[in-house]
Amino acid sequence: MNAWFNPYRARHTDAKSPLSTTHIANTSPKLIKKYGGYLWMDPGEPAVRARTLRVVLDVVKRYDVDGVHIDDYFYPYPENNKRGKEIDFPDDRSFKRYRKEGGTLKRSDWRRRNVDLLVEELHAGVHKEKPWVRFGISPFGIWRPGFPTQVRGFDAYEKLYADARKWLREGWVDYFTPQLYWPTTKREQAYPALLDWWVSENVMGRHMWPGNFTSRAAGVGSGAFSVGELVEQIRVTRGQGGATGNVHFSMKAFLTNQGGMNDTLVVGPYATTALVPATPWLKAAAPPLPTARLAETATGTRLLLRTTGSGVPWQYAIRLRTDTAWITMVVSGATTSWAIPQGVSPTSLSVVSLNRVGTESLPVTVTFPTRTGQSGSSSTPARGRADAP
Repeated sequence: MNAWFNPYRARHTDAKSPLSTTHIANTSPKLIKKYGGYLWMDPGEPAVRARTLRVVLDVVKRYDVDGVHIDDYFYPYPENNKRGKEIDFPDDRSFKRYRKEGGTLKRSDWRRRNVDLLVEELHAGVHKEKPWVRFGISPFGIWRPGFPTQVRGFDAYEKLYADARKWLREGWVDYFTPQLYWPTTKREQAYPALLDWWVSENVMGRHMWPGNFTSRAAGVGSGAFSVGELVEQIRVTRGQGGATGNVHFSMKAFLTNQGGMNDTLVVGPYATTALVPATPWLKAAAPPLPTARLAETATGTRLLLRTTGSGVPWQYAIRLRTDTAWITMVVSGATTSWAIPQGVSPTSLSVVSLNRVGTESLPVTVTFPTRTGQSGSSSTPARGRADAP
């Protein structure tokens, strides 16, 4: 489970209830700016950055989250006045104070620096609180028009003051989810070209998990595309070296099985269970070595799981080998007894334990009874695993 934040927005235009007396607009009104009907915390105020960091770290400390996720809202998307002219964000107060204190950056560079500082501090603060919690961002999918050459569109660097390429290149994220919300066939915002470019900028080797606008698959409107196009985006991701997964927006499309997408995905790219890729640059205790043996019960064959020593893993990955394929199952590290699925006839299985950052232990293999009724287990590492999932 990840905790998802928009770090600066204080009140949405659709909000109906009155502001609480403890809302920041009442307790610290000088930190709040009204912009396009929204209430926005001014990113140029150091107190805003400190407050955002404090709130995020409080969540990390008190809840067992796997990650912290920042959305694409930094400085607000531009609003226009009645004449169609873009309205500048009203941060004169904080910018003038910055210049009065000796700052020399132009306003646009100063705004980007304000966001950079928050991103860097969040990355460091999350890991200081809990070293295994992943920190990730889903910025607008285009860094700047012209990167790569064919790309045209919104300039998030200049309009949102979000230098997402810098955050990626500095390694201030553990996973990066650029919102690649366009079809593979749309040349000026082509999914494959943008993904390839972001991967080329990933010099620190962080997880690259592009974001897909899944709610547009079999949707309505000018931006809609087919479920087949969604499957193609997943295929392109899997074919792109350096990209190891997809992040779907939003869950609503799956809850309604929009356009039958669940059925298509389950028999297609998501037919088997997958592990979250390991994050080896984060600190976590090594996973304990598992032990495993089979037991026959009145309800069928069960796998009994333990670990050597007193360590408890975060998860177990159980890989069953049949005559035709490998089947992967992932269970909680608290599991001590697991039923072999009905209808599955494995010849052997392999068990690894995983820690909070996805590092796998050495595998333990278990063979199923042969005609002579013998079975066994071994902690010898599997070799030649090209046929494993």
